[in-house]
Amino acid sequence: MFAALELLARETGIKNRIRNAWRPGKPELRQVNVRAGAAFFVLSCPWNKRGLDWEAIRETAGRLSQKLLLPPGVVPPEDSGCAALVCTKYRQKLLFNTGLTLIKQCGLPPRRTSITVLDSGARLTAEIRQLMPLAATVRVISERPERYRDLQESLMDEFGASLLVTEAPNAAQGITFILALDSDCPVFTGDTVVFSNGEPSHCRFAVSGSGCILPEAYAAVLPPGIVPEAFAEALYEHCSAAPLGALCYETITLCGAAFPMRDMAAEIKRYCARLCA
Repeated sequence: MFAALELLARETGIKNRIRNAWRPGKPELRQVNVRAGAAFFVLSCPWNKRGLDWEAIRETAGRLSQKLLLPPGVVPPEDSGCAALVCTKYRQKLLFNTGLTLIKQCGLPPRRTSITVLDSGARLTAEIRQLMPLAATVRVISERPERYRDLQESLMDEFGASLLVTEAPNAAQGITFILALDSDCPVFTGDTVVFSNGEPSHCRFAVSGSGCILPEAYAAVLPPGIVPEAFAEALYEHCSAAPLGALCYETITLCGAAFPMRDMAAEIKRYCARLCA
C-alpha cells in the first residue's frame, strides 16, 4: 500500500490568491481500487508559491507519509516526517523480461548459446527457469547461492540439465548473453551482449531500457503527474499487482540509440552471427 501525491493546480485570480494565503486548502486522501491487486491511495495536495504544506501532508497521510509515490522533482524536506516510496525489485524484473523476450526473438540455436545472470541478492530465482530451453549453458552469479539449491534440483528433474551457480564474477566472461540485474554493473570485456540497468564499461554491445506501457486497466487509474514506470513499480511491489510483472521496457537502447523491440532482436541476431562466422 502507498499514497501517490497529486499536485493540484494553482488557482488564479486575486481573490483566490488572497483566500489561499489566509486559508490554504488541505490535502485530501482517497482510496483507489486496482484490478488484480490491493488498493492504493491518492493524496491530492494544493500548492502555491510557498510550496507544499508537508506538515499537513504528514497529518493527512498518517503512516502512508513514509510511502509516498512522488511526481518527478518533488522531494520531501529531511525534517518533514515524509519519505518517498522505496522499490527494489521491479526494474530488475523489467530488465529480465526484456532480455528474455529479445533472446527468444533472436532465435539463436540453444547449442550455440550461453547465458549468465548477475543476481547478487537472488531476487529473481523463480524466473531463471524460463532461460533453460534457450541455452546450452545457464549460469548464475550470486552472493546467495544457497537460495538456488531447490531450483537446481528442480531443473535437473525437469530438464535433465544443471544450473551453474557461483560467486565468482569472472564467470561472466566468454558468454553469449549477460543479464546484469544488479544496479552496480561490473566491467565487461569481449563480445558479450549485456542487458543492464546500469552502464557497463568496455562493453561493445550494451542493451538497456526505459519506460513501460501500462495495460488499460492500470493506465485508467494512473495519478496525474506520476511516471507510468514508477506507478507500475509501486503497484507491483507494494500492491501485489501480478499482471504488471509481465511487462517489458518500452524503449530499448543500444549504446545511446533507441530501437523498437523487433529491430533490436534483429540487431542482436546479426551481431551474434558475425561473431560465429
